[in-house]
Amino acid sequence: MSPLDKACMQHDMDTESRGPKRAGTDPVKIRASDARLARQAKKIALDHRTSQRQRALAWVVYRAMKFNKWRKSRGGDLDV
Repeated sequence: MSPLDKACMQHDMDTESRGPKRAGTDPVKIRASDARLARQAKKIALDHRTSQRQRALAWVVYRAMKFNKWRKSRGGDLDV
C-alpha cells in the first residue's frame, strides 16, 4: 500500500459514512481530516522519490481536499 493510499484510508476512516466515520457529522472535525489529507498529499506530490504516477494522483487528491472546503457537507456554502 502506497503512502497516498494509507493517507486516503485514514481520511475515509474519519469521513466515510460506510465506515466508522470517526469525525461524525462535525464539520470542524471533517475539515480537519480534509486538511490533514491535503497536507499529506502535497508532501507526497512534492517528493521526487515518489513515482510520477503517484505524484500526479497526489496532486488530484490535494486539489479535491482544497475544493471540499466549499462543500456544504464540509461547512462551506456550495451545494455539491
